[in-house]
Amino acid sequence: MSFSTMELTGKALIENIDKLRKRIIYCFLFIGLGMIIILPFIDRIMNYLTKPVGNLVFISPYEAFFSKIELTLFCGILISLPVNICIVYSFIKDFLPKHSKRSLIFFFPVAILLFISGTMLCIFVMLPLGVKFFLGFSTADIKPAISVGKYISLVVAMSLAFGLVFELPLVVLILSKMGIVSHNMLSKSRKYVIVVVFIVAAILTPPDIVTQIIMALPMLLLFEISIWLCKIYGSDKNLKNSKSLLPIDKNMV
Repeated sequence: MSFSTMELTGKALIENIDKLRKRIIYCFLFIGLGMIIILPFIDRIMNYLTKPVGNLVFISPYEAFFSKIELTLFCGILISLPVNICIVYSFIKDFLPKHSKRSLIFFFPVAILLFISGTMLCIFVMLPLGVKFFLGFSTADIKPAISVGKYISLVVAMSLAFGLVFELPLVVLILSKMGIVSHNMLSKSRKYVIVVVFIVAAILTPPDIVTQIIMALPMLLLFEISIWLCKIYGSDKNLKNSKSLLPIDKNMV
Protein backbone atom coordinates (compact mmCIF):
# COMPACT_ATOMS: atom_id res chain seq x y z
CA MET A 1 0.00 0.00 0.00
CA SER A 2 1.44 3.34 -1.06
CA PHE A 3 1.77 6.34 1.22
CA SER A 4 -0.90 8.27 -0.74
CA THR A 5 -3.36 5.37 -0.40
CA MET A 6 -2.72 5.17 3.33
CA GLU A 7 -3.22 8.92 3.61
CA LEU A 8 -6.56 8.72 1.77
CA THR A 9 -7.66 5.82 3.98
CA GLY A 10 -6.72 7.78 7.10
CA LYS A 11 -8.69 10.80 5.90
CA ALA A 12 -11.74 8.63 5.16
CA LEU A 13 -11.51 7.08 8.65
CA ILE A 14 -11.26 10.51 10.29
CA GLU A 15 -14.25 11.73 8.25
CA ASN A 16 -16.34 8.72 9.29
CA ILE A 17 -15.39 9.16 12.96
CA ASP A 18 -16.37 12.82 12.71
CA LYS A 19 -19.72 11.85 11.12
CA LEU A 20 -20.32 9.31 13.87
CA ARG A 21 -19.51 11.91 16.54
CA LYS A 22 -22.01 14.34 15.01
CA ARG A 23 -24.70 11.63 14.82
CA ILE A 24 -24.18 10.76 18.49
CA ILE A 25 -24.48 14.44 19.43
CA TYR A 26 -27.70 14.71 17.38
CA CYS A 27 -29.12 11.65 19.14
CA PHE A 28 -28.46 13.17 22.57
CA LEU A 29 -29.91 16.50 21.45
CA PHE A 30 -33.14 14.85 20.29
CA ILE A 31 -33.36 12.89 23.55
CA GLY A 32 -33.00 16.21 25.38
CA LEU A 33 -35.69 17.74 23.16
CA GLY A 34 -37.96 14.79 23.93
CA MET A 35 -37.39 15.36 27.65
CA ILE A 36 -38.31 19.05 27.27
CA ILE A 37 -41.49 18.12 25.38
CA ILE A 38 -42.60 15.56 27.97
CA LEU A 39 -41.60 17.59 31.05
CA PRO A 40 -44.94 19.50 31.39
CA PHE A 41 -46.79 16.16 31.41
CA ILE A 42 -44.44 14.18 33.64
CA ASP A 43 -46.58 14.62 36.79
CA ARG A 44 -49.63 13.22 34.97
CA ILE A 45 -47.57 10.31 33.66
CA MET A 46 -46.18 9.57 37.11
CA ASN A 47 -49.66 9.75 38.64
CA TYR A 48 -50.93 7.24 36.10
CA LEU A 49 -48.00 4.88 36.57
CA THR A 50 -48.32 4.97 40.36
CA LYS A 51 -52.11 4.54 40.37
CA PRO A 52 -51.93 0.72 40.82
CA VAL A 53 -49.68 1.22 43.87
CA GLY A 54 -51.37 4.14 45.59
CA ASN A 55 -49.29 6.41 47.79
CA LEU A 56 -45.53 6.14 47.50
CA VAL A 57 -42.82 7.26 49.89
CA PHE A 58 -39.30 8.53 49.42
CA ILE A 59 -36.63 7.62 51.92
CA SER A 60 -34.01 10.20 50.97
CA PRO A 61 -34.40 13.95 50.31
CA TYR A 62 -33.45 13.69 46.62
CA GLU A 63 -35.19 10.40 45.72
CA ALA A 64 -38.41 11.93 44.38
CA PHE A 65 -36.46 14.45 42.28
CA PHE A 66 -34.22 11.83 40.67
CA SER A 67 -37.20 9.54 40.10
CA LYS A 68 -38.83 12.26 38.00
CA ILE A 69 -35.56 12.79 36.12
CA GLU A 70 -35.30 9.04 35.42
CA LEU A 71 -38.88 8.87 34.15
CA THR A 72 -38.42 12.01 32.05
CA LEU A 73 -35.27 10.55 30.48
CA PHE A 74 -37.06 7.30 29.68
CA CYS A 75 -39.98 9.15 28.05
CA GLY A 76 -37.54 11.37 26.15
CA ILE A 77 -35.80 8.28 24.74
CA LEU A 78 -39.15 6.82 23.63
CA ILE A 79 -40.27 10.07 21.97
CA SER A 80 -36.96 10.56 20.15
CA LEU A 81 -36.62 6.89 19.12
CA PRO A 82 -37.98 7.25 15.55
CA VAL A 83 -35.79 10.27 14.83
CA ASN A 84 -32.70 8.66 16.35
CA ILE A 85 -33.28 5.49 14.34
CA CYS A 86 -33.29 7.65 11.19
CA ILE A 87 -30.04 9.28 12.33
CA VAL A 88 -28.43 5.87 12.82
CA TYR A 89 -29.66 4.77 9.39
CA SER A 90 -28.27 7.91 7.74
CA PHE A 91 -24.82 6.94 9.05
CA ILE A 92 -24.75 3.22 8.27
CA LYS A 93 -26.48 3.34 4.87
CA ASP A 94 -23.28 4.43 3.09
CA PHE A 95 -21.58 1.19 4.17
CA LEU A 96 -24.38 -1.12 3.02
CA PRO A 97 -25.20 -2.66 -0.37
CA LYS A 98 -28.42 -1.59 -2.08
CA HIS A 99 -30.47 -4.68 -1.15
CA SER A 100 -29.55 -4.21 2.52
CA LYS A 101 -30.68 -0.59 2.38
CA ARG A 102 -34.09 -1.68 1.09
CA SER A 103 -34.37 -4.25 3.88
CA LEU A 104 -33.49 -1.72 6.58
CA ILE A 105 -36.18 0.66 5.31
CA PHE A 106 -38.65 -2.10 6.24
CA PHE A 107 -36.97 -3.41 9.39
CA PHE A 108 -36.41 -0.08 11.20
CA PRO A 109 -40.11 0.98 11.34
CA VAL A 110 -41.10 -2.55 12.38
CA ALA A 111 -38.42 -2.54 15.10
CA ILE A 112 -39.74 0.78 16.46
CA LEU A 113 -43.33 -0.48 16.39
CA LEU A 114 -42.40 -3.72 18.19
CA PHE A 115 -40.38 -1.91 20.86
CA ILE A 116 -43.15 0.57 21.60
CA SER A 117 -45.74 -2.25 21.60
CA GLY A 118 -43.72 -4.18 24.18
CA THR A 119 -43.32 -1.09 26.33
CA MET A 120 -47.03 -0.27 26.20
CA LEU A 121 -48.00 -3.87 27.01
CA CYS A 122 -45.80 -3.71 30.09
CA ILE A 123 -47.10 -0.34 31.28
CA PHE A 124 -50.82 -0.85 30.62
CA VAL A 125 -51.26 -4.60 31.22
CA MET A 126 -48.43 -6.57 32.78
CA LEU A 127 -47.20 -4.11 35.40
CA PRO A 128 -50.65 -3.34 36.89
CA LEU A 129 -51.40 -7.07 37.08
CA GLY A 130 -48.10 -7.80 38.80
CA VAL A 131 -48.46 -4.92 41.26
CA LYS A 132 -52.04 -5.91 42.10
CA PHE A 133 -50.93 -9.47 42.80
CA PHE A 134 -48.13 -8.46 45.17
CA LEU A 135 -50.19 -5.84 47.00
CA GLY A 136 -52.71 -8.60 47.68
CA PHE A 137 -50.33 -9.94 50.33
CA SER A 138 -50.83 -6.88 52.55
CA THR A 139 -52.84 -7.35 55.74
CA ALA A 140 -54.19 -5.22 58.55
CA ASP A 141 -50.82 -5.51 60.28
CA ILE A 142 -48.63 -5.38 57.14
CA LYS A 143 -49.04 -2.24 55.06
CA PRO A 144 -47.05 -1.50 51.86
CA ALA A 145 -44.64 1.45 51.95
CA ILE A 146 -43.16 1.42 48.46
CA SER A 147 -40.26 3.69 47.60
CA VAL A 148 -40.90 5.95 44.61
CA GLY A 149 -37.32 5.52 43.43
CA LYS A 150 -37.46 1.72 43.40
CA TYR A 151 -40.92 1.68 41.81
CA ILE A 152 -40.01 4.03 38.95
CA SER A 153 -36.79 2.09 38.38
CA LEU A 154 -38.88 -1.10 38.20
CA VAL A 155 -41.25 0.50 35.68
CA VAL A 156 -38.38 1.69 33.48
CA ALA A 157 -36.46 -1.60 33.69
CA MET A 158 -39.52 -3.75 32.96
CA SER A 159 -40.62 -1.49 30.09
CA LEU A 160 -37.18 -1.62 28.47
CA ALA A 161 -37.03 -5.40 28.96
CA PHE A 162 -40.45 -5.92 27.33
CA GLY A 163 -39.53 -3.56 24.49
CA LEU A 164 -36.32 -5.49 23.76
CA VAL A 165 -38.03 -8.88 24.08
CA PHE A 166 -40.64 -7.81 21.51
CA GLU A 167 -37.82 -7.49 18.96
CA LEU A 168 -37.49 -11.31 19.01
CA PRO A 169 -39.64 -12.04 15.91
CA LEU A 170 -37.72 -9.46 13.88
CA VAL A 171 -34.33 -10.78 15.02
CA VAL A 172 -35.33 -14.37 14.23
CA LEU A 173 -36.65 -13.34 10.82
CA ILE A 174 -33.34 -11.61 10.00
CA LEU A 175 -31.38 -14.68 11.12
CA SER A 176 -33.65 -16.86 9.01
CA LYS A 177 -33.08 -14.68 5.95
CA MET A 178 -29.34 -15.00 6.56
CA GLY A 179 -29.66 -18.79 6.68
CA ILE A 180 -28.57 -19.05 10.32
CA VAL A 181 -31.84 -20.46 11.70
CA SER A 182 -34.82 -22.19 10.12
CA HIS A 183 -38.41 -23.11 10.90
CA ASN A 184 -37.53 -26.77 11.49
CA MET A 185 -34.56 -25.85 13.67
CA LEU A 186 -36.67 -23.61 15.90
CA SER A 187 -39.53 -26.11 16.14
CA LYS A 188 -37.25 -28.96 17.23
CA SER A 189 -35.53 -26.73 19.79
CA ARG A 190 -38.73 -25.57 21.50
CA LYS A 191 -38.11 -27.40 24.80
CA TYR A 192 -34.63 -25.90 25.13
CA VAL A 193 -35.94 -22.44 24.31
CA ILE A 194 -38.54 -22.69 27.09
CA VAL A 195 -35.74 -23.26 29.61
CA VAL A 196 -33.69 -20.37 28.17
CA VAL A 197 -36.73 -18.06 28.22
CA PHE A 198 -37.33 -18.64 31.93
CA ILE A 199 -33.62 -18.10 32.65
CA VAL A 200 -33.68 -14.79 30.74
CA ALA A 201 -36.92 -13.78 32.50
CA ALA A 202 -35.28 -14.51 35.85
CA ILE A 203 -32.33 -12.26 34.93
CA LEU A 204 -34.45 -9.37 33.59
CA THR A 205 -37.03 -9.27 36.38
CA PRO A 206 -37.00 -8.97 40.18
CA PRO A 207 -36.38 -12.25 42.03
CA ASP A 208 -39.94 -13.54 42.28
CA ILE A 209 -41.68 -16.28 40.32
CA VAL A 210 -44.82 -14.32 39.39
CA THR A 211 -42.96 -11.47 37.67
CA GLN A 212 -40.79 -14.02 35.89
CA ILE A 213 -43.88 -15.81 34.57
CA ILE A 214 -45.40 -12.47 33.50
CA MET A 215 -42.22 -11.83 31.48
CA ALA A 216 -41.80 -15.40 30.20
CA LEU A 217 -45.30 -15.90 28.76
CA PRO A 218 -45.06 -13.06 26.19
CA MET A 219 -41.55 -14.26 25.29
CA LEU A 220 -42.86 -17.76 24.57
CA LEU A 221 -45.72 -16.31 22.51
CA LEU A 222 -43.23 -14.21 20.54
CA PHE A 223 -41.10 -17.30 19.97
CA GLU A 224 -44.10 -19.12 18.47
CA ILE A 225 -44.77 -16.09 16.26
CA SER A 226 -41.11 -16.21 15.20
CA ILE A 227 -41.49 -19.85 14.13
CA TRP A 228 -44.56 -18.93 12.12
CA LEU A 229 -42.73 -16.03 10.42
CA CYS A 230 -39.78 -18.30 9.61
CA LYS A 231 -42.11 -20.81 8.02
CA ILE A 232 -43.71 -18.18 5.80
CA TYR A 233 -40.86 -15.77 5.00
CA GLY A 234 -37.69 -17.57 6.03
CA SER A 235 -35.19 -19.49 3.95
CA ASP A 236 -34.33 -23.12 4.77
CA LYS A 237 -32.09 -23.76 1.81
CA ASN A 238 -28.89 -23.45 3.86
CA LEU A 239 -30.25 -25.52 6.73
CA LYS A 240 -31.65 -28.71 5.21
CA ASN A 241 -29.41 -30.84 7.35
CA SER A 242 -29.99 -28.90 10.57
CA LYS A 243 -31.86 -30.82 13.26
CA SER A 244 -31.84 -28.59 16.28
CA LEU A 245 -30.91 -25.14 17.47
CA LEU A 246 -29.13 -26.75 20.41
CA PRO A 247 -27.80 -30.06 19.05
CA ILE A 248 -27.05 -32.65 21.71
CA ASP A 249 -25.06 -35.77 21.21
CA LYS A 250 -27.09 -38.78 22.38
CA ASN A 251 -23.95 -40.41 23.73
CA MET A 252 -23.54 -37.47 26.12
CA VAL A 253 -26.91 -38.04 27.76
